[in-house]
Amino acid sequence: MIDWLLSPALALSLLLGLIYTLAVHLFMGLGVRHVVRHWLLSLVGMAVGSLLAARSGSRLPLLGDVHVIEASLAAIGLLVLAGLKARVGAASTVAPPQERA
Repeated sequence: MIDWLLSPALALSLLLGLIYTLAVHLFMGLGVRHVVRHWLLSLVGMAVGSLLAARSGSRLPLLGDVHVIEASLAAIGLLVLAGLKARVGAASTVAPPQERA
């Protein structure tokens, strides 16, 4: 029952998700405000990508039990979308400068 918690595939997914999250935050200039939320989103992306690859019978190479290519694409795609949403949301909250009369 607890075997899946101790599997190397879970540790690899956690580590890759963290690396992708930090890289997206660094390159998009998002700061550290939403790192934990985006890391969890990255883990969801890794799980969804890996499940979709397993369901579709993907023949791309595996690393252990993880479909790394498909999971990475899904995680990075979700992170970029979340990063763009965070940047647009931050830009819309800034009030436009007022003209002086």
